[in-house]
Order: sequence, then C-alpha cells, then structure tokens
Amino acid sequence: MSVRLMPLLSAVLAAGMAHAQNACPKTKAVEVPARTTLGVARACDSGFRLDVEGVSLQGARKECPLCVVVTPTHHEAVATKEATFADNYAVVSEQIVYFDCTPHWFLLFNLNSTCDLRSIVNASALPLMTTKGCIDTAFSAL
Repeated sequence: MSVRLMPLLSAVLAAGMAHAQNACPKTKAVEVPARTTLGVARACDSGFRLDVEGVSLQGARKECPLCVVVTPTHHEAVATKEATFADNYAVVSEQIVYFDCTPHWFLLFNLNSTCDLRSIVNASALPLMTTKGCIDTAFSAL
C-alpha cells in the first residue's frame, strides 16, 4: 500500500468510527418478569385452575374470573450511558384467557356451576432482547 493512501484510509476509518459512536442509541435490555393479572370475578360454585409457564394458578373457591391476563417474561429497552443498544431477537405473546361460569341444570333446578375456559386470545407481542455493543457493530459493517 502506498504511503499516500495511509492518511486517507485512516481518515475514512476514523470518520466511520465517529459516525458509529454518534449513531449509538445508548440503550440496554432489561428483563421484565412474568406476571398474571386477574380480572373481575363473579360468583360460581367452583373455582378455577390455570397452568401457565410451569406455574399453576388456582383461584378462590366460589369465584370465577371473567378474564386473566398472562404476561410472559420479556425485555424493555432502557437508557444507559454505555455505548450499547438493545437488539430484538424474538417476540412472545401476551395472552388473555377468558372464563365462563357454566350452570348445570336438572329439569328446572340449577344443580351447580363450573368455571370453564372459554377462549385464549393473543393480545400483544412483547420483545425478547439482548444488549450489544455499538462498537462491535461498527466494525462488522466495514
């Protein structure tokens, strides 16, 4: 390589690195733990049972929730002072589980009622992220 091209190549490389540093969003991925939110419950002769992500959820006797919102473990991008960014690699679904209190009749007599699963609806997509360094990606583009 000629001596005349070295300063030019160094200037281009330095400008590319400076641009990569300025373009860095300075975020990181933070884990948000899984949670389950119970909706309004109505009187029912039996309680409910729901198995989610290896965790069994059992409601109080004589109550049936109209819905249960199941939010799996996911990540959020939060600001940081480091030269990193939160990179999405997958998504998981938040689900709404609907229940019905179903009466059981014998002729004109209501014998009992059970809390039955009616449907499961995917409500929203939540990101799974990892934190990557901005400098690593600047060199991979070259």
